[in-house]
Amino acid sequence: MTITSLDPAVTGRQRRNLDVNDLAAQLGMSVATIYRWRSDGTDMPKGFKIGGRVRWAQEAVDLWIDAQIAKDAA
Repeated sequence: MTITSLDPAVTGRQRRNLDVNDLAAQLGMSVATIYRWRSDGTDMPKGFKIGGRVRWAQEAVDLWIDAQIAKDAA
């Protein structure tokens, strides 16, 4: 198996993944709320696991926040 490094200078983007603490802080929510939303199916960015821990793509979180703002403004 070959692992390819995706150099941000080549791809043109820096990928940032948030852990549950980062996501909770960014949304102003508790970690417990994030886990509850995840388990009860609340509309939120879909997380993924890396090494057994849940992560969220910053880009997906940003898009979700923008969608929440647009819903509220409508």
